[in-house]
Amino acid sequence: MKLQKNSRKEKLILLLSVFLLLISIGIWLMWLYIFQTNPAATQLEKIKRFHLFLPHFLDSNSRLSILVLVLSVVSLLLVVKNNKQQVGWMKLCHIIIIVFCALLLALQLFSMM
Repeated sequence: MKLQKNSRKEKLILLLSVFLLLISIGIWLMWLYIFQTNPAATQLEKIKRFHLFLPHFLDSNSRLSILVLVLSVVSLLLVVKNNKQQVGWMKLCHIIIIVFCALLLALQLFSMM
């Protein structure tokens, strides 16, 4: 019974980390979509359109960047914490999430410079 509880807990943590990572990736994909669909618009118009899709408390670019960083770091920490005991397909999922988190963190940090 204990093994089943741990397995359920580990799957829940994996799903939570995937969800947090998908939020971060979704923000980046929305950013790319807005900029690709309006090639003639100015930078300011593109940013205003991008912020129309977000809640009011994420109006500044720095808050949005910090949110993406925090979500990626939390997702990475959740996966790394549970990666030690995993085998098989769960370990592969953890490695893929670690790679995506690392790439997203690098992308976000370089975009903040």
